[in-house]
Amino acid sequence: MRVSPVVFVVAAALGAACNEPQRPPRLPQSSAPIASSSPPASSVAPPVEPEPTPMPPPDEVVNAPQPDRNAVGGSTRGTIACGDRRCTARTEMCFFGPAPGAEAGRRYQCVPSGSSPGEFRDARYRCDDASDCAAGEACCITQQAAGGDYACIPRARVNQECALEVCEEGGGPCPEGLSCRDGACSGLVRAECGPERKRCPAERPYCSYRRTGSRCVTSEETDPLFVEYGELPRDEPGGIYSCSRTADCAGGQKCCAANGGRVTFCAPTCDTVNGARVSECTELRAQCGKDAACTAGLRCAPQAVAPPWIKMCAGREAGPLQGSENASG
Repeated sequence: MRVSPVVFVVAAALGAACNEPQRPPRLPQSSAPIASSSPPASSVAPPVEPEPTPMPPPDEVVNAPQPDRNAVGGSTRGTIACGDRRCTARTEMCFFGPAPGAEAGRRYQCVPSGSSPGEFRDARYRCDDASDCAAGEACCITQQAAGGDYACIPRARVNQECALEVCEEGGGPCPEGLSCRDGACSGLVRAECGPERKRCPAERPYCSYRRTGSRCVTSEETDPLFVEYGELPRDEPGGIYSCSRTADCAGGQKCCAANGGRVTFCAPTCDTVNGARVSECTELRAQCGKDAACTAGLRCAPQAVAPPWIKMCAGREAGPLQGSENASG
């Protein structure tokens, strides 16, 4: 299953990876002959032990890319894909982390849903679409774990607590106005692009921005561009944009920014500490009410790396977004 740009960005922000991990090599069996006891000990050369194959450092094991969770077939309804098997929703969850008794590495495993295995960096999947949740709940990516935490959230709180609502084809339905696209409940993307802010066509819905100009690109073109723009110097403009304002998003979602202002996307909630909300800050200021410190803590301005027509709002305590040097406002 192709991962959508939105899922890619959110997963990256949470520290999740998406490729097969490097398996630690096994130590070779010793092939040295057993020394005979008949000749004098002084005349027998000691056996030459083979050099052991080094095990990877702990950090390499921990940071190894994550294999495909959806490798298994079968119905997604009431089950959670977990590598080579499916866990039973509500009684089990899928956990990606150290396996009991394993020498090294991490793997997918079904564990009791009420358990709390592993550490903050590990991933936990209590659902992978709304059919795994009770009536009136949605399956969301939360920010409770760096590796990713999929949990059932009451639908009334999705737009307050959910980093992204996830789904599977054939699973529970997405909210009105959204549909399941590459694992995420999303609306149709048609970004504004260029100084005239013209809408991109449906076949090329994303806006690729550089100092030299802007162009509309396909979803497939975004993959190499994410890599290219991620390697740009800190203050060099460039990014991929799905939205310019909340009005661009359907289903009550908001326009969010990440990757130092190099990416925008629609999601239920925006992380305004590590990322930003794309808006004029009017809604966030309204939420502050009469709290002057809250209002003073908001910064709304174009970012150095982003198109000039996009303004981003973040909490002042976050400091400038990575890659931005004009985030004051």
